[in-house]
Amino acid sequence: MAPDMGQPRSPSAGVPAPMVSSSEKTTIPPSRASSSSFSSLGKPFSRRSSSSSFTLISKPARHETHTPSARVGLGARLASLLFCRPIGGEPEPEATELEKTTAEEEDEMRELALRIKTAQAEGEDVRALQLQYDTMVANASALPRRTDSLFRKACSTDLLFLIDTTGSMMSYIQAAKNQVRSIVTDIKEAFSHDADVRIAVVGYKDHGDHNSIQFLDFTPSADKVKSFLDSLKASGGGDPPEDVLGGINKALNASWRQRTRCIVHIADAPPHGIHTMSSSNDRYAEPGSEPHHLRHEPLLKKMVDMNINYCLLRINSSTDWMACVFLQEYVAAGAQDCKLRENNYYTRRASTAIQAAAQNSAMRTGKARTAVSFEEHQLGTSYSALRHLVVRSVTTSASRTASLMSASSGSDGFCEYTPSSTRSKTSRGVRKLGLQMKAIREDESDDVALTNEKGSDETKLDTSPPLWSEPSFLDETFKVEAFYVSSDASLDDMISSDKGMPLAVTDLTLHTHSQPFAQGSQRIASYARTDSSTTPMVVKSLKRPACGERNLRRRMADFADEVRGQALCKAFALEFNRLVEAPEFAIDFVASVCVADSVVSSKRAGRELGAPRLLEPFLSGEFVKYNSNSGYVNMGGFLEPLSTSKAHMAAQAFSHFTYERSGGRMLVCDLQGVGNQLTDPAIHTADRNRFKLVVTNLGEAGIKFFFATHLCNSVCGKLGLKTRRAGADDNVEFKKWTAKDKPKDSDEMIYCDNILCRKILMTSDEVTEFAEREGKWCDTCWPQLEATNTTVRCEAEGDPHEFAVSKFYCEATGKKFSTICEMHPAGKDNETTPW
Repeated sequence: MAPDMGQPRSPSAGVPAPMVSSSEKTTIPPSRASSSSFSSLGKPFSRRSSSSSFTLISKPARHETHTPSARVGLGARLASLLFCRPIGGEPEPEATELEKTTAEEEDEMRELALRIKTAQAEGEDVRALQLQYDTMVANASALPRRTDSLFRKACSTDLLFLIDTTGSMMSYIQAAKNQVRSIVTDIKEAFSHDADVRIAVVGYKDHGDHNSIQFLDFTPSADKVKSFLDSLKASGGGDPPEDVLGGINKALNASWRQRTRCIVHIADAPPHGIHTMSSSNDRYAEPGSEPHHLRHEPLLKKMVDMNINYCLLRINSSTDWMACVFLQEYVAAGAQDCKLRENNYYTRRASTAIQAAAQNSAMRTGKARTAVSFEEHQLGTSYSALRHLVVRSVTTSASRTASLMSASSGSDGFCEYTPSSTRSKTSRGVRKLGLQMKAIREDESDDVALTNEKGSDETKLDTSPPLWSEPSFLDETFKVEAFYVSSDASLDDMISSDKGMPLAVTDLTLHTHSQPFAQGSQRIASYARTDSSTTPMVVKSLKRPACGERNLRRRMADFADEVRGQALCKAFALEFNRLVEAPEFAIDFVASVCVADSVVSSKRAGRELGAPRLLEPFLSGEFVKYNSNSGYVNMGGFLEPLSTSKAHMAAQAFSHFTYERSGGRMLVCDLQGVGNQLTDPAIHTADRNRFKLVVTNLGEAGIKFFFATHLCNSVCGKLGLKTRRAGADDNVEFKKWTAKDKPKDSDEMIYCDNILCRKILMTSDEVTEFAEREGKWCDTCWPQLEATNTTVRCEAEGDPHEFAVSKFYCEATGKKFSTICEMHPAGKDNETTPW
């Protein structure tokens, strides 16, 4: 039966929506499409019986669509069609959250429903259109993610200067006093003047000195801070060590309030008991023997527990051992990102032990790590770098706060359709990128805990190397429908609308390893391969099954948005590579498709219809994350600075390029992968209705996060990128992109023809070689064309004959394996080889 189109109530206003008269209804005959997972799940009508018909709501009068209640009511009716929910009477609880659909969206959905009707009547495959319809309705019924206050909350900062005020520190006290106004101004400018900044100061000397601890609590007034710094006198300090722990203790008792919290420590001497000098030079050489009996371990643990980021501005080597000891305590307490300066004497000696402690705390015990950092920067004997280092420390700390806040705001952007009384929020861990992360997409920040240890309550993983050559290794087989972006539309069209990224569908046979090899908090990853290819693949599945038809369809809509996003990023990369004209700075994104088990094969195997999954090429090698969706920039590890590498420079410039190339409409970030092959990007959009099913889209807040920490490099300069901060006001300057700047389609750079590969072919030599191959095929795909070539006897009437069929070619291009050659009318469209 078709859903009852009685008098639905407006979810927002609670008043009856306008009636739809019988003259405004059109009856669509039952589907003639073959049974398949999303040919049945995705079509815009009820499937409750084979004789049912679909009642399509025709376009209401224009005056009706202008009323909020009518528009929300129509959104509810369209959503009810997708989720098979009767709409008579009061709506279910989730209906109260439906976003008002615009008149344009309503028209587009009606138009698409009629296209599906027409295509079905003509016996065409409508599965891709049906998924497109599902995605449109899911978008119309989903609220944009609320990130308006995220940037302000994350970037509002409490900054405390912890300063050694003994005699040797006079010049640094003077520098802090002279630069405090500039520091506050720079921080506010980095945060687009959309953040509150408070500053506190703790000055410490040594035991027995006059005014050994001096304190100014947090204040937003730079003038008060300057006045307090004027009152500090550099004096005292008997033996070389100072009362550092007393200063830290006072700092912990300040009135911390903001989400981002930073201590910037300026010192040229270590604490008592934490140094490598002779004990004769220290009155309190035994830890805990100072008059206040403080020890560093509980103080530093409390700093981590209070989410305080610590930055030591190193003046000389006398604080090197202190920095190493403090860092190890931060790591042991669960801090996420800890590093020493390369010129710290103990960096190389301590790095292995520190990394092992980090892995033990987060990976083996499953303990969630804290998104705070420990940094050491070189201030040296000149204070000219003070302003820059403080601002850099604050912006980096804010990006980590944003990661934690965006991760905790929701589990994965999708709410199961269960009663609100039984709905629970998924807690989020914190992740350290490792071997497994090359396969997992987590709709989170860059902080998801991954576990593979025995005894973990997580999914049991197979951590042994993949045995691709063993036939029994891939021990499960599925018949699946694979949905991919089919168009080679211009980048401008893809930026403007999802219409520039239409979906197509093909049938695949997928072989997988039954035991996953990696996991995140929401997904697991398994080795896979398609039936006619030797290319290693990875399939990403949901840990938590999507129960019920409507949840399956919503998950598929979520994945379709991800597939479109990856295709858009690949189009950005194609143009970026053409403009950079340097292979060492070229980047690419793996092709991604969403797959679902077909109904027929699932029933035949005696199993339930499986949840949608993502399929993409397996990336083998060292996985690197270059930036996150909340402003984090990976500068490298202890001994391997990353910021000067070509891959790092290209990634940061690419993110900047996408913002300017799109005219400020979107920015691609969260860049990660192996070599120049990237995967799982995030796209922040100024339009709240684009990619709103993907929770890594933080909207304008995400764009602001990027520019808060971005430093332009030579690649940005070569591209002529001009923006220094995000925003829609007149002060934001874009490069004037003209037709001359936008490379025209040519054979200088192209995609591989394989829909599961789509590798960007980057050099003129490659292109010339591929042009001679009757198509565009990369070095991985080309050998497989001939390797899977087989001879088939033509089944058409007439003289017996045989013809060549490449199974890989059919699979790679989405064509059906045919037993009728193209010499016959019935097979004229059956292109089975590239030759």
